[in-house]
Amino acid sequence: MEFWIDWYFKYEDLIIMKTLINFFFAYLAVAIILSFLLQSVNAGITAAFLLSCYMFPGYLCGSRGHPNQDSICVLNLLLGWTIIGWIIALIWAVSDFDESKKKDTII
Repeated sequence: MEFWIDWYFKYEDLIIMKTLINFFFAYLAVAIILSFLLQSVNAGITAAFLLSCYMFPGYLCGSRGHPNQDSICVLNLLLGWTIIGWIIALIWAVSDFDESKKKDTII
């Protein structure tokens, strides 16, 4: 499956689409695990959705190889609950950066 995704999304312009597909599969895995732990499918899906939305800026900057991904994740963890902090982390995660400073990613 990973080979197909890498072949299909070989263009740099489609990195956001690849990020969303990987994020969706990670969301499904978290939803299944939380459903078992909470012993309710609805509670597991809801908790996984809220957790995924909360952590999306960190996942996005990590998949793009943003050079400040550690700082963005810390900002999101500490101030993401204020909504303003989450919006700032999201804007920072999608902001343009110098491609020469891009980190290697496994996604």
